[in-house]
Amino acid sequence: MPDIAGKDVAQAVLLLRPYKLDRIDRRSAYTDVALPSNTDDWIVCTQNHDKGEVITEPQKMTVLLHITDPGTPCPKLLGNPLHPAATHTPAPGIAPDPEASLARALAPGIARGGAGGRRPQLDAGR
Repeated sequence: MPDIAGKDVAQAVLLLRPYKLDRIDRRSAYTDVALPSNTDDWIVCTQNHDKGEVITEPQKMTVLLHITDPGTPCPKLLGNPLHPAATHTPAPGIAPDPEASLARALAPGIARGGAGGRRPQLDAGR
């Protein structure tokens, strides 16, 4: 099996054609990037068969190419999104205030004249 990582899909297909493989499949190297209809200029990041692997039954063999758009680096690990969901992190030097978070959680009940999540019957003996 030739090493086709780093080549564009069109070159990879040309290098694999003499082996008369059953199929050459393409998948995005990132979980959140869809493939266009034409991927000839996309870059092969990985293949599912190792370079130098002996091909004994090419008519039963499928090669899977994980590819990425030209100019987009290959992922360090397959199965990750290119654009991970944003997570909220407090500004540097500002620690989150757990009491403020609790106050916000209780505020709707207090605003309606309620006990804000507290049960007055439990406080009766205090």
